[in-house]
Amino acid sequence: MTTGTPWTLTDIEAAIRAGWSAETCSPDDVERAPWTADNPAWGQVTEGRLMGPRPQGRLPRRWEEYRLLRGRVGARLGVIGG
Repeated sequence: MTTGTPWTLTDIEAAIRAGWSAETCSPDDVERAPWTADNPAWGQVTEGRLMGPRPQGRLPRRWEEYRLLRGRVGARLGVIGG
């Protein structure tokens, strides 16, 4: 979805949900309970971090998960601001 049409909340939600996986789940959370498709938001990077301006430098933690999820969402929506 890389048209000039503004994204809808449905577009954003679908892209984020499609990007969530065990690979984007926090390792700390996986130690408590595994990620499953039944609870896809478990241990994920927050949407605000993903959709907001790109952080300066590396995130103090969860950098790899952030980059993986941001890339997956960007692949569905096109360029993400920041």
